[in-house]
Amino acid sequence: MAKEDYYHRLKEIQLPCVVICGKEDNTTPAWHSEALGKGIPNARNVWVEDKGHMLNWEAPEELIEAIQSFGE
Repeated sequence: MAKEDYYHRLKEIQLPCVVICGKEDNTTPAWHSEALGKGIPNARNVWVEDKGHMLNWEAPEELIEAIQSFGE
């Protein structure tokens, strides 16, 4: 079964978004996170250095900071 490509629909998302990704994430490719941040209007990417896919376990403080700063 082929995967659906929904990147062309990202522009339909009207809410502000933050895409948070660990720089060492081997599960979700960096290009995917970058495409989300570029494709969604009013979105921005936050990259967490030296962390992988499980930011809530690996860097909970940095994750919370990224989420809280998003609303500012």
